[in-house]
Amino acid sequence: MTLQLPPDPLSERVLMAGPMEGNSIMTLDRIHTSHAGSLPRTPELIAANAARTFSEDGFTLERGPEFEGLLTAAVVDLVQRQKDLGITIPGDGEYGKAMSNAVDYGAWWTYSFQRTAGLELTDFNPILAEPVRSEPGAIRLTSFADRRD
Repeated sequence: MTLQLPPDPLSERVLMAGPMEGNSIMTLDRIHTSHAGSLPRTPELIAANAARTFSEDGFTLERGPEFEGLLTAAVVDLVQRQKDLGITIPGDGEYGKAMSNAVDYGAWWTYSFQRTAGLELTDFNPILAEPVRSEPGAIRLTSFADRRD
């Protein structure tokens, strides 16, 4: 037995209610797809990030017009490739975060200094520090090299 529903003018698309109303559309004929997080950078973008210099504060990387143009072109290409693969909600792959190697976990630690005021580096070096272990009731931040994510 097949259930027959009466025709509904909204059967193709339904606007979502709530805080995103008017900005987001849910379709009934497909499932939207996206991704979360970082995607691999192009060799050109990795090289351009490695060539950037730091500003006077010591942690903010300079972004000149040539770099901005390369970054924009890389993101445009990335978004198009996602669309070509059927991704319905493409993202920028976090290309704006400076990575100077194909695998650069340090970028995720240092970019916070570029986006948050009031942070400063101390003599403590989390990259070279010895690992520390937490205990029940005494959680401790371990060294960067000891991360488990």
